[in-house]
Amino acid sequence: MHPILASGQRRLLYLASWVLLGLLFAVAWSAAGPGARFPGALAVVVPPSVFYGFVCLSAWYVCRATPLAARSAVRILGTHAGAAVVATALRMYVWEGWLRVLVGSPAFDAGVLDAYRAR
Repeated sequence: MHPILASGQRRLLYLASWVLLGLLFAVAWSAAGPGARFPGALAVVVPPSVFYGFVCLSAWYVCRATPLAARSAVRILGTHAGAAVVATALRMYVWEGWLRVLVGSPAFDAGVLDAYRAR
């Protein structure tokens, strides 16, 4: 188990930090232009940001699998670049899926999806 997830306090602090980061992204996104009001930005940005926080924990396992002393620089860079591509792709697919769920709900403004795609 990841050391951050092993302790309840650490897990809560980690989760709170990703919620705070999501809030900052929502503020920046809603201030960036028309079509993205703050409540919509909260709904769009915060849940995928929290999910991505858990995806980022996978870097610990990648680092453990490729110790610096035992591997070449090319292998280390390749491993980390591959892990970054997979994590980013996963984040984008989850975010797109989350947007589709939100747009399907009657209480959500569909214009937020257009604002997201325009950025």
